[in-house]
Amino acid sequence: DINGAMKCLAQQDQLNSITRSIEELTEACENNFSRVIQGQRDDRLAMVLSSRDSLLQGLVMMDAENQRQMLAHALVQANQARGQLAYQVAADIHELDGEKPLKTKKMAEVVHSINSGIAAMNGAVQLSVFASQALGEFQAQQAVVVSHRAFVRQVLLKKISHEGRSQTAWDLVVSSGDGKVTAEEQRTLPTRLITAYGS
Repeated sequence: DINGAMKCLAQQDQLNSITRSIEELTEACENNFSRVIQGQRDDRLAMVLSSRDSLLQGLVMMDAENQRQMLAHALVQANQARGQLAYQVAADIHELDGEKPLKTKKMAEVVHSINSGIAAMNGAVQLSVFASQALGEFQAQQAVVVSHRAFVRQVLLKKISHEGRSQTAWDLVVSSGDGKVTAEEQRTLPTRLITAYGS
């Protein structure tokens, strides 16, 4: 049946065209989505850098009122960055805690994101502490330390399940890095932070 065969070929061509369009759309969405995510991460890092610059400028200002405003601005930025980075790290760790194990490439991306987020967050914590101290707000300084200690306990030392084993999120992160033996100093970082914050 030539007519039937021609109709089947036409339908097959339409289906192939639709499939190609869906694949192109999916690829475009994935690329755009990853750019948006990276943009958000870059914004958080930029906020930490901006806070640092505000702190440095505030410390060298001669006018007391301008100095106080600049230091307060640095504190606000550092606190905003700290909150956003804490949420990002917690979300990344939640991704590690899924029932389905991540593939090697995805695992490396998530671990890199966690490490970058923690490094930036530690910077934001330091900036908050320094800005609070420069403003003479010692109770605010203590509140930053207590808040970060709670983050370490609730997020980094959270017990998660990975490949049938229960371990802390931090142990999984440090053991999933580049495959080298993890230094004891890095592995014990969260517990040492909590001890230091206690004192």
